[in-house]
Amino acid sequence: MLVAEGADAFEEPPAALVLWIVGGAMLLAEPFAIGWLVDRDGTLGTCSNPPPGFRCDNEATLAMQRDAAIGLSFAFGFAALGAAAAGALVWVIAQNDAEAARLACAPSPGGLFCSF
Repeated sequence: MLVAEGADAFEEPPAALVLWIVGGAMLLAEPFAIGWLVDRDGTLGTCSNPPPGFRCDNEATLAMQRDAAIGLSFAFGFAALGAAAAGALVWVIAQNDAEAARLACAPSPGGLFCSF
């Protein structure tokens, strides 16, 4: 990590925080995938039963886009849940490591006694 002279050292963000931010970003992208799914499904429904005088030339493309939107919305949802769960696990592990790494010192008859 590079630190400018005279500047305080910046700590890297904890891994749990990074995972939670990634999960939140995936969760924010979810409504767009669902919106695309609703739009493609509605257009495909219109294409399956076109108004009189019209015909649908791209029904296969619309079906493929609808299926992609379904997959994308599931992927965003599972990625958000996975990142949140991984962030929670990393946070718990980091808390346990921080508690285990504490140094305890106390006066003793022979001087100072320290334990980890």
